[in-house]
Amino acid sequence: LEDGREITGRFAFDPTVFDRVVPTGFDELRQGTVDRNQFTTRGFQQWDMRFAKALSLNEVLSANVGVDFINIFNNKNWDMPFSNIDHPFFGVMRTEGLDRTLQLNFRLQF
Repeated sequence: LEDGREITGRFAFDPTVFDRVVPTGFDELRQGTVDRNQFTTRGFQQWDMRFAKALSLNEVLSANVGVDFINIFNNKNWDMPFSNIDHPFFGVMRTEGLDRTLQLNFRLQF
């Protein structure tokens, strides 16, 4: 950075190739010259799995027992990088999605 600090992290793209444009009038306001969806990150993968068993306890009472695995293979899915060029972390991916999660289910029906 300009004050001598160095930013390290998971860069989605090289932030040094971008120039900040400061418009001096309304006729200079523009979105930029980079096409939409020009930069992509690693593909999102989340595998979920459910195991369930229906149990009949008697004529009027039944139960359903199950377990849900969310992101069973524990893939790291990074969130979008900071896209504001004025932000000190421009181009850095700092947060990630859900880790593997286990959920138990029990449903009693009567």
